[in-house]
Amino acid sequence: EAWHFSTGFKSSLESSPAVSHDGTVVYAGVADENMKDDDHFLYAIGAQDGTQIWKQRFPDSIFSSPAVSIDGSKIFVGCMDGNMYALDAISGATLWTKKTGDSVASSPWYNSVGTVVYFGSDDGYLYALDAHAGTEIWKFRTGAEVSSSPNVSPDDAVVYVGSSDGKLYA
Repeated sequence: EAWHFSTGFKSSLESSPAVSHDGTVVYAGVADENMKDDDHFLYAIGAQDGTQIWKQRFPDSIFSSPAVSIDGSKIFVGCMDGNMYALDAISGATLWTKKTGDSVASSPWYNSVGTVVYFGSDDGYLYALDAHAGTEIWKFRTGAEVSSSPNVSPDDAVVYVGSSDGKLYA
């Protein structure tokens, strides 16, 4: 073990961590499954020694795995409060939020040039947002919740996502 980081709460880290492109920062979200500890944070942790760089409080648990923007300046993460968030990677400050109709457990993904962020919501939609401003470009209705994480073809022509209706959409 090189190091470990403790949130100080009895919450769990349910999502996969993201690592900055230069390898110096690890981003991890916390899910307070018991709703007792009020530990709804995204943490930025130094990759070399496990020290906390910053933490940002969220209104609800984070099951979504964070994603680092292509240019490394933003962190995208979904929250069970029904929002997708974009945070400043250096300070953790909220840059924008996008409200959906239900929880966001889906992990975000982006196109090859980093201009569009894709994610699903338990409201049954797959969303495409402008990565810079957070404005909606389009949304696609599936037959049920979308908690799976989307992926994008190498040429950015097709977005793939699974839905709780048992279908894979393209």
